[in-house]
Amino acid sequence: MKRFLTAEDLSGAPPDGFKVSRIFLRPDQLVSIDLSNSYKFAKFRHSSGRDERAGVRVMLVKELNLSNNSCLTESELYQLSQLDQDCAFPFLLNVALAQTAISDAFIERLSSRCPNVESIDLTQCANVTDSALVMLAARCTRIHSINVSDCALVSNLGVDFIIERLGANLVMLDVSNSGVRMTQDLCEKITERCFNLRNLNLGIVTDWRFIDAIAVRCKKLKVLDVSRCQIPPKELNDIVAKLPNLKNLNISFNFKINEKNIMQLLNAFPGLQIAAFGFDFADSVLTSNPAVSNRLCF
Repeated sequence: MKRFLTAEDLSGAPPDGFKVSRIFLRPDQLVSIDLSNSYKFAKFRHSSGRDERAGVRVMLVKELNLSNNSCLTESELYQLSQLDQDCAFPFLLNVALAQTAISDAFIERLSSRCPNVESIDLTQCANVTDSALVMLAARCTRIHSINVSDCALVSNLGVDFIIERLGANLVMLDVSNSGVRMTQDLCEKITERCFNLRNLNLGIVTDWRFIDAIAVRCKKLKVLDVSRCQIPPKELNDIVAKLPNLKNLNISFNFKINEKNIMQLLNAFPGLQIAAFGFDFADSVLTSNPAVSNRLCF
């Protein structure tokens, strides 16, 4: 029995127009809906001028992906997700809304009808503000993963609220390229409350000592992105040494270090994979130690 639905399942006409009737599926038939990049399936204009929009009416869906639908309006996304109906997704756990036109109003409806959401991706949601994060933290108390990268209207205020309410839950937090700025206060909140973090990306951090303080407390970190953070080589080595579970480290565009420092780091920590964009490694360095260079991405 098929347990998932993709945008292709909604097709049935040539690419220049997709006439899609509403699809009704029994609750026990579907656990995942992936309608990412599905803007071309969402609407078909009839000769009368009416729009017939696609939707899926289910009860037990655990995953919903509407990402990369920037061409759709928020109203159309409501209908694709069925959040315009009285009956939504009470068992929804994972939500991906990256690169969509949703606003705080969408998050308000989502958080009120889907209280068990555990993971939400809001990457490049330009209309989402701190108010959305406040609603998620207050209503969806099981959230453990949240990505607000490239959300310019999200600031320290919203992230502070997430950390205050959900800090102990969080295993993944990405606030890179948003309106969030690393401060002493935010650093202290992370170190005090987010001790279960496995994946962290804070964007540009102007003071490497904040990263060091987080490394002292967040021992479970497996993925750490400190790209564009200017951390000297010795201090970077000390930070990595404090994270026994670290598997992936992004130190791209750190101009305090050089290629030799990176190779030394790889040799010192044999289980570590490093992303180091912005550096130029000589072929002789890479070929002399292929086992080490295989753990390097640049």
